[in-house]
Amino acid sequence: MATWITHLRIADEYLKRGLIPYPKEFSLGSVAPDCGYGEKDSYGDFSPPPEVTHWAPGGIKLYCEYWKFASTYLSGKERNADYCFYLGYYVHLITDIMWSMMVYLPSTIKYEKEFKKDPDFLKTIKLDWYDLDYKFLRDDPSFIPYKYIRDAGTVKDYLPYYEPGQLTTQIRFIYDYYSDPSGRVLDREYKYLDEKTIAGFIKCAVELIDFDLKKKGFLVY
Repeated sequence: MATWITHLRIADEYLKRGLIPYPKEFSLGSVAPDCGYGEKDSYGDFSPPPEVTHWAPGGIKLYCEYWKFASTYLSGKERNADYCFYLGYYVHLITDIMWSMMVYLPSTIKYEKEFKKDPDFLKTIKLDWYDLDYKFLRDDPSFIPYKYIRDAGTVKDYLPYYEPGQLTTQIRFIYDYYSDPSGRVLDREYKYLDEKTIAGFIKCAVELIDFDLKKKGFLVY
């Protein structure tokens, strides 16, 4: 739901604070829920589907059962590299819930008429989402989590519901998606989402995630 760079920017907030002993694995985990095979923006037509990758009944990420993921992969586990991958995955799931509530659903209300007229109107809105990602990477070429994505190499098969090698393939796809911004107009007015709103979302998301991680003891501050 949230863009890949938004997920990585949230991951970066934890890396900058020195809280993650295995930053590469945490960064990879932060995009791993979006590693289903399928056409980007195809409204959930992925393999495995969002019901599986996002632990979301009916594929609705707002209803993600993130606590079930945590009980399987985080609770009582050794704090090693695998743990950091799963922690990044967990943060992604929580972030998508907040993005649904704070960005996506308000847009469907604000532009209700446009959505009724055009079934593909979400793609119009998402153009702002993704162009802001490209703009962010252009303006911050040293962004560390993206370099971890670039240099991921062969990714361990962490999860049984992905095919062998699927994480490797799809994480490479995420890097490649952002590698060529040609043809995109990035210095323009952003009608549906702007950088100030994204920055505010990230700040709020990190505060709420901090509360959750501290309460459950998933991260030592």
